[in-house]
Amino acid sequence: MKLIYLSTRYLFIRAISLALLLSASLCAAWAADFDKKDIAAHLLARLQDIDAPRFADRKLAADDVASAQQVVWAAFADACAEYDFDCLPMPDSLAAAHQYAWQLPDGSEPSTNMPFYFGTKGSKPDVGYPLFLYMHGSGEKSREWSVGLGWCKYFNDSPSLYFIPQIPNMGRYYRWWHRSKQVVWQRLLRQAFISGIVDPNRIYFFGISEGAYGSQRMASFYADYLAGAGPIAGGEPLINAPVENLANIAFTLTSGENDTQFCRHIYTDITRQALDSMQTIHPSQYKHNVFLQPGRDHHCDYTYTTPWLAKHVRNPYPKHFIWEDFPMDTVYRRGFYNLQVIERPEITTDSTRTVYEYTAADNVIDIKVHNVRYFGYDFVPMWELILHFGKEIQPTSEGKIRIYLNDQIADLNRPVTIKINGKKVFRGKVKRRLSNIVESCAIYQDPTRLFPASVTVKIPAQKH
Repeated sequence: MKLIYLSTRYLFIRAISLALLLSASLCAAWAADFDKKDIAAHLLARLQDIDAPRFADRKLAADDVASAQQVVWAAFADACAEYDFDCLPMPDSLAAAHQYAWQLPDGSEPSTNMPFYFGTKGSKPDVGYPLFLYMHGSGEKSREWSVGLGWCKYFNDSPSLYFIPQIPNMGRYYRWWHRSKQVVWQRLLRQAFISGIVDPNRIYFFGISEGAYGSQRMASFYADYLAGAGPIAGGEPLINAPVENLANIAFTLTSGENDTQFCRHIYTDITRQALDSMQTIHPSQYKHNVFLQPGRDHHCDYTYTTPWLAKHVRNPYPKHFIWEDFPMDTVYRRGFYNLQVIERPEITTDSTRTVYEYTAADNVIDIKVHNVRYFGYDFVPMWELILHFGKEIQPTSEGKIRIYLNDQIADLNRPVTIKINGKKVFRGKVKRRLSNIVESCAIYQDPTRLFPASVTVKIPAQKH
């Protein structure tokens, strides 16, 4: 098994950092009072979840924003070079099937080693490779990993780049959505973005069987990073993977019509119905291709998925989205698209979540916020599963959110209006500041979401 050495990757990432700085064409006068080291130290502390040192903030002119974004991203690459002791290798052809390994957080599982294949198919496009994360099924893990590699080589999706992990542990740890694996997916995303070889707007999660359950949950949880997702031969209860969050990604789910174990065929059709309903309400959104394969069981045709996904590109600045802020293995996201949660509304039960519906038009940001409580019905005793869920809408308690802005979302030279549940909570011109770019980098770790402006508002209390 190849080992990944920090020293080599550190030099590689520093080289990328330098290249980013050069490509930014910073004027000497602007850069003279700008200390990238301070920003890198701040971002490193944020990655470590410790008190972050200060850096010199400044107001930015519109013409300064692109250069500031380049410098902040280069500083983030430096911070990751120190924080991520496991970094992505330079990929070879997937046909070579080189094996690597990453560590999970210490103490999170009995074995903290996650082997993976990382390789390419075809020549790299100018904007970078589409990246596919594939998750295998729940048989004996070495065999499932090997079979998955064979399928990934076979799928008709070149040019592409594949990250193909092996589950670290079997038994009760055989879940791709556990918090220990979330650390890996977050590392994968930021390392892919830093590498310069991945198109940040063409990232796809998919998997078969157990990998389908994992990819369906993560599609809803990480939708703002994805161009698409494609669980195969699976089907999750929708309390675990709210379809509302899929408004701006391509989603496909296919299973055999005779795949009755764990009600996979039923959950697949429930997901189709839910997405059909959302697409009826929002006709330009919720692009999906969910279907049962006639006459097939758990071993259905796997080849539909990646060619369909590869046609779709992420929009990181949608004009409309819905975010049901649900926990995955007790972990909450800090933000979604250009929203950040500063203070969560009070939640009284495990089955209750906060939902944000965001619409941007003509410099008005209109956000509807409420809580939703799930209640289940149609219980299946054999599998101890609930097929259907109803939702009870409840008003929120007070909370606080931050809305990040750039010139793709609003004209920052004009006043911006923010409404929450129909009530105007802000109107005015917003300032472009270096601190907004640094903060959004720390929250999203995404080169497309380095926002120069933001507005922080409280959610008005509603009457019960």
